[in-house]
Amino acid sequence: MRAPPEGKVRRFGPKVVGIGGSAGGVEALLELLGVLPPTTGFAFVAVLHRSGESESLLRELLAGRTELKVADAEDGLALEANCLYLAPPDTRLGLADGRLTVTYEAHPALPVDHLFQALAAALGPEAIGVVLSGTGSDGALGLAAIKARGGFALVQEPSSARFGEMPRCAITHSPPDRVLTPRGIAEELARLAREGHRAASTPPFDEDTLAQLLSSLRAACGIDFSQYKPSTIRRRLGHRLAALRIANPKDYLALLADDPAEAKALCQELLVRVTGFFRDPDMFASLTAEVFPALLADREASDPIRIWVPGCSTGEEVYSIAIALLEWLGERATAVPIQLFGTDLSPAAIERARAGFYPAGIHRDLTADRLKRFFLKTDGLYRVSPTLRDLCVFACHDLVRDPPFSKLDLISCCNVLIYFGQDMQRRAYTTFHYALKPNGFLVLGPSESVSPQSAHLFQPLGMGRKIYVRRDAPARLIMDYTHSHRDAIPMDGLSRISEQGGLPSLEWMQKDVDRLILAHYSPAGLVLDQDLQVVRFVGQIGPYLDPQAGPASLALRGLVRPALWAAIASAVREAIAAGAPAKLRQLQVATGEGPALVDLDVLPIRKSPQEAPLFLVVLQGAQRPRRRAGRPKPCSLPTRAVRRKCAPCARSWSPLRRST
Repeated sequence: MRAPPEGKVRRFGPKVVGIGGSAGGVEALLELLGVLPPTTGFAFVAVLHRSGESESLLRELLAGRTELKVADAEDGLALEANCLYLAPPDTRLGLADGRLTVTYEAHPALPVDHLFQALAAALGPEAIGVVLSGTGSDGALGLAAIKARGGFALVQEPSSARFGEMPRCAITHSPPDRVLTPRGIAEELARLAREGHRAASTPPFDEDTLAQLLSSLRAACGIDFSQYKPSTIRRRLGHRLAALRIANPKDYLALLADDPAEAKALCQELLVRVTGFFRDPDMFASLTAEVFPALLADREASDPIRIWVPGCSTGEEVYSIAIALLEWLGERATAVPIQLFGTDLSPAAIERARAGFYPAGIHRDLTADRLKRFFLKTDGLYRVSPTLRDLCVFACHDLVRDPPFSKLDLISCCNVLIYFGQDMQRRAYTTFHYALKPNGFLVLGPSESVSPQSAHLFQPLGMGRKIYVRRDAPARLIMDYTHSHRDAIPMDGLSRISEQGGLPSLEWMQKDVDRLILAHYSPAGLVLDQDLQVVRFVGQIGPYLDPQAGPASLALRGLVRPALWAAIASAVREAIAAGAPAKLRQLQVATGEGPALVDLDVLPIRKSPQEAPLFLVVLQGAQRPRRRAGRPKPCSLPTRAVRRKCAPCARSWSPLRRST
């Protein structure tokens, strides 16, 4: 998840409604004003892409449709209730202490985004944003900022718009509270004026009702929000109830039981996020100055740099780290293997990260050189270039419940842990400690710090920074194991393209390729019960299996080779006795591809306090044993049409034959 803190914001004057549109926006605004009551008490600020010659005509046209006072926005003007302020051409509007700020700029880019982001920063949960008909993607990022701060987001139904591109982009980027016709938006604004969109911001949820609601959500979406901070959950639940005009939490509980789509909508509300490219410049400066050089020190040429971004949202941070790393590597980039993993609880966010499409507003966060090198501009949107996209793998993943990645060099988990309760934070830190290599790095958000209970696992890289180095401390990772409704990673084949449409076929292919890559690079493993019966297979486990002849069974002893069975059984007994992970290193075992050196980890899984534990067995390495000292390596002379001698093995070589 990515979102700025939702703290209290001081209000000045009336509540403000920002309205944005371009082509067809005037028509939609006229329809809206024809229904809107003139005494809502709101101040309306409209930014419509328009030319200077229509300025006076537009003001007269709108004034003839509404009893609201219609005026041009002026710098330093104090906003008044029941007034509509129009942005003059070639301007950017902002808000400071209840007064408009007007900046003149020739052909300003994305003025709607600028207004919405200013409202989100100044008003927080009191802000209201409306996107009307138009072309392009202006308003999408700004409306997401309003939504992330707890404000209210309204979008015109694209089918009712003369140009639906601008509303569709806003809907895709961050689901709004309501999608309505202009008449419906006017009626909703009137209701918000009467009831307030934060009327249920602290709803009267008793503990039983809240527990039932979260249980229903867990059953429908596979996500357990019970360990998130209660204040955040209650605030966002209240926002959802207000949007649906439901006053009684028990009525909403009944709606959840009857409407599966509402459970998904609520899940998105609880996971509301806002992110961006290179959001924390100081952090990226530290990465390039200290972390990246440390990652490359004494690294084997074939050893990939492995980076994980849990809670990656729609992928901006993953791509930002990839860009920074490629820029720092320079000409060495093609010689260094790089693997970046972005994970999130939200399937919708992961789909957008995989697709790699972003609104035009990202140009504010990226230099012209970066846009040119790493993005392709198509139809007013920016798409991640194939070179950058191929480095990044995205997947749905719960960082405190799903098996972690391993042998990582860097974990960047910014503005995620601030939403977790203390118990979830402790589990997250133990997961990170387990997943990182010795001396690996952990990056946190500006408002986050390693808790005192986990200080033995990480030490700060320096004073005042949120970058930590993994300490050499005993790991006590005990995972929660809960069945979720997320699909397992497929081990074979690509899914069929939907006949009903949806994402283009190339994006479906990229989705499945990502899953296959994730399966390939993630550890292989088994989930066992205390009797060493296999409960689940994980990843590419095939090379370790050697089923015995006879009746089919899931008993571990009959599925793997004897030496590997003995090692796993011993490690499981050790994990049971210690109540903590057990590790065995550099085991020489036979696999389907010959003898190999394997690292074996056994992680206890806490299914529930009442049930017997399970054990995740992680198998990593599968490297062939090194040759004994003194034995020459195979000859690997370059192909040339000259007869030569291979110095290490003194063998003759020619383009047609190698001596044996």
